[in-house]
Amino acid sequence: MIHTTLLAIREVVAEAVLGIDPSFPEYTETEWNRVKAIRDTTGALRNFFVRLLPSRETTESFYGDGISKESELQIWVGYDGLPDDEDGPMVDEDGRQLYLALVATIDPTNNGIEAYTPTGWVYEVEDPGHVVGYHSFVVRFLSSDELNP
Repeated sequence: MIHTTLLAIREVVAEAVLGIDPSFPEYTETEWNRVKAIRDTTGALRNFFVRLLPSRETTESFYGDGISKESELQIWVGYDGLPDDEDGPMVDEDGRQLYLALVATIDPTNNGIEAYTPTGWVYEVEDPGHVVGYHSFVVRFLSSDELNP
């Protein structure tokens, strides 16, 4: 089995998001745009930032050596410029597509990622025409049990 790190997972997730062809009606041309900080998610539609919180060991183990860990994965997204009645449906559809894109990256033998569990959407800013928040998941992965892997 391959061991991985949160930095490596962040890149796998970002690539998965960038590979999504948006399906929400009228906004299919607005592609995902990766930004360098959470604060940069505002000002446009589908600016995103991938954040992983510090991991913790789990009692669930996987085949092979190493330590099974999990981390909260937050995909921060700005939904600016939408009519007031479209942010909920668009957040929901984008969340569905994000989950499917993440599941496609599960490959413990090649990248150490074991599972993703969706935990929902969290609003941080919810003003008319200006919505920012994050799609939340728990990611389980195999980490090295060596000091210097």
